[in-house]
Amino acid sequence: MKILLSAIACDPYRGSEAHFGWNAVKILSTRHEIWILGHAKDEAAIKQARSEGLIGENVQFFPHSSWGRRHSNRIVSRLQNWRDYEAWSHQVIPTAQRLQKEVSFDIVHHVTLSTWRVPSRLWQLGVPFIWGPIGGAEVFPLRLLAWLSPASAVYEVLRRTQNAIAMQSAGVRDCVRHSAHIFASTPEMESLLHRLGCRDGRTSLLSSAFFTEDQIARFLGESGARTRDRKPSPLKLFAGGDIEGRKGHALALHALARCKAQGLQFRYHIAGLGPEAPYLQALANRLGIADQVLISPPLRGEEYLAALCATDVYLLPSLRDNAPVTLMEAMLSGCVPVVAASGGPDLIVSGECGVRIPVGSGDDMVNQIASVILRISGDRQLLDRLSHGARKRIAGIFHERNYLESVDRAYLKAQIK
Repeated sequence: MKILLSAIACDPYRGSEAHFGWNAVKILSTRHEIWILGHAKDEAAIKQARSEGLIGENVQFFPHSSWGRRHSNRIVSRLQNWRDYEAWSHQVIPTAQRLQKEVSFDIVHHVTLSTWRVPSRLWQLGVPFIWGPIGGAEVFPLRLLAWLSPASAVYEVLRRTQNAIAMQSAGVRDCVRHSAHIFASTPEMESLLHRLGCRDGRTSLLSSAFFTEDQIARFLGESGARTRDRKPSPLKLFAGGDIEGRKGHALALHALARCKAQGLQFRYHIAGLGPEAPYLQALANRLGIADQVLISPPLRGEEYLAALCATDVYLLPSLRDNAPVTLMEAMLSGCVPVVAASGGPDLIVSGECGVRIPVGSGDDMVNQIASVILRISGDRQLLDRLSHGARKRIAGIFHERNYLESVDRAYLKAQIK
């Protein structure tokens, strides 16, 4: 098929949204001809990828716009991102219309950004339009705001307000109504789409994050080549990605402080960047666990793989997450995930490979996390069994073939309509 792919973020050498966009291009181009409506900031990366043989001649890239200078304040910067994304959505329409006349596409598919709040206008081309996977319907529980830094608490309240405004957007509702199919990355997102008027049968669950055969082989090979130290102590825990209040690091630190009071020896490494890092460092000091907690910049390459392969437990009870790639990479490396039963992590983790903590009061969650950590630490056979299950789950369910088959089913169904 001839596919017009909307991917404002698409770069094989970066993570997050750019990772989602690139993986979609790479796997879809194995079966289809791809025309990418992209962003100027990714043009050099796409050219490099082509020179390295990562994509073929059946992929064409059409860049638009450029980012403005970003404000240092996280909330202001995020608003700038949405403003620029909305402007980009307008800018690509003339190119899309011209290409449609020249090519006559079979499908138009929007893959990034994966937010529902800023709708695509490409459904107006009169070609079957596929939206997603999209997310962002997950909300931070109000009862847990007290566990955040003041700035993060304000941000979460503002985000809730923005969601309420977006629910009334005519553009969002038009995009939902005219989509041939919408992939939701979490059950929360699928439920919101139904409230927005999406008819039954036009939504399905699909994670934005998946792994190619090569990526799976790399992680499994690295974890298999390294001998994991299963000595009784200290327990090694890890968390990666953006250090933001929504990620639940504060709950994890309180739980580990209670584990320490029970005599547990541990090392908890939080690797990432974000506005919540100073608050967490101060919290670790106040809880008396600073000497067992390391907060560092993100790890890269071999250092990152080595850290995952040396880790027993991936501890990140995120309360608002979509498709956390670092969690999935950790599981591929054999880390046992301990997460909150919310959003993307709730779909990714099962009882055969990790533990999902029910979202309740802060004290309840802290007590349950502490109980789980103590139980895992005291039962290394359980740790090994869950570790094997974590590898198996990601390599099986989140394999590229499952993503491709789900998308192709939607493409065929959209054309029949």
